[in-house]
Amino acid sequence: MCYKYLWDNLITEKFPSEYFFSYFDLNPDYLLSDDVKCYISSLGFHAKTFEDVLKYFKVTCHTLPRSQEHLLLRYELQADHSLLEEYQFPYDAMWFKSQIQETLGFWMGAREAKFVIEEERWKCHFCKFALNCPKMASAARC
Repeated sequence: MCYKYLWDNLITEKFPSEYFFSYFDLNPDYLLSDDVKCYISSLGFHAKTFEDVLKYFKVTCHTLPRSQEHLLLRYELQADHSLLEEYQFPYDAMWFKSQIQETLGFWMGAREAKFVIEEERWKCHFCKFALNCPKMASAARC
């Protein structure tokens, strides 16, 4: 769902050029090196500045299609790409945004960490914080 959200926003929303340049402390009028200009020309467009590159990026993004509302999640074995499992499910924008907000609450210091639910406790065996986890310590005493 995260990839869909990012993709759909990239191709449909107005890209915040001013914020982008400001955030990365870039001068939009900076002249590109000859090597970069040559490479960009080989891609089929001409650019002299960062601003030119960004304009091309925005035009290209707006020509791309939105992603579909039904998503496919595939788990493949890395060694030979054989299929392990596959799930199809609909995109749920409200659920996704609520999950992002919940997670940001933790990372922004607005809430404490939550423990995994009982059915997912198996994940704790792979967690590098398991030895310091009060939930794991209480489970070990049981």
